[in-house]
Amino acid sequence: MTREDFFEVLGDLEDDLVLEAGEGKRRRLSWRVIVPAAACLCAVAVAAVLWLRSPPMDSGNLDGEPWGYNKSCEAAPMVCVGRGLYRITGEQPELEGREAEFIYLGEISSIVDSSQKPMEDFQANDDIIGAKVYKFDENIVVDIDGKYWLYELVYNYMD
Repeated sequence: MTREDFFEVLGDLEDDLVLEAGEGKRRRLSWRVIVPAAACLCAVAVAAVLWLRSPPMDSGNLDGEPWGYNKSCEAAPMVCVGRGLYRITGEQPELEGREAEFIYLGEISSIVDSSQKPMEDFQANDDIIGAKVYKFDENIVVDIDGKYWLYELVYNYMD
């Protein structure tokens, strides 16, 4: 086709067709673009929600582990009393004969799994339901099967 032939054919086209072709077609986004973008947005939203809901880390506990957790993923024996979280002390002092200094608070009434921290009043992460709890200085003493165990305050839920 020569130039002259091309321009002759082009001249025969109706003006409406030439104007419509000049406007161009509007492209719509394909589902192949929209679906992956929406999936990525959902994944980011889920990750943000999970990150915001994660519990705070308490750096003041043994071995720098959160809430006194040890490497076997079990928490140290803990009790929640009066909105305070108490953990059993590493070394137990001799408490026999000091019962006059104890103030009776109540009994352990519920338990949680040993990998969790108790969060309700008179709750423990050890199977010690019915154990008597006493206030002793700034700490508490728990009477488990006739033996006194000292627990120290590690976290106050009121703060």
